[in-house]
Amino acid sequence: MDKLHRLIKDSGHSLHDLSRTDVKLGELPRFNMPFELGMVIGLKRFGAKSLRGHGVKIMVAEPYKLPAYLSDLGGNDPVAHHNEPEKVIGIVCTYLQKSPDGVILAGPKRYATAYNDFGRKLPLIAEGIGFEPEEVNAFANYPTFCHCVAEYLENPTATEAAR
Repeated sequence: MDKLHRLIKDSGHSLHDLSRTDVKLGELPRFNMPFELGMVIGLKRFGAKSLRGHGVKIMVAEPYKLPAYLSDLGGNDPVAHHNEPEKVIGIVCTYLQKSPDGVILAGPKRYATAYNDFGRKLPLIAEGIGFEPEEVNAFANYPTFCHCVAEYLENPTATEAAR
């Protein structure tokens, strides 16, 4: 809780994707995002005055379904991304507009192109460190996934030469 509070307090914006609410056979959905959104709203409302200007962007998979599972957010208009990564990238870029150090972000198409390029190159990057592509998963094997992302960012053309 203390770490979440510090992260919220130290940032001027927060993004909350409330689209992962489906119940899968044998699994329960994770409710970290709604919980964190609740913390942000509570801190903005009842916390330090420094959070009153904290921006909040809420994303959902489909429009108009939020009241069915989170009715207390009535009046807030979340943005729907239809489970399309390129739309998520566009929403995030449009919302943030600048990096933490004030540099204007590139357009969403540039990030979407890099995202798709990384997806194509991930199998070769994974193979290079002794993993099968399906073993490198951002949810199940986060440190290895981050390593692969760093490899791609350090030299995005390296996998082209290896082919």
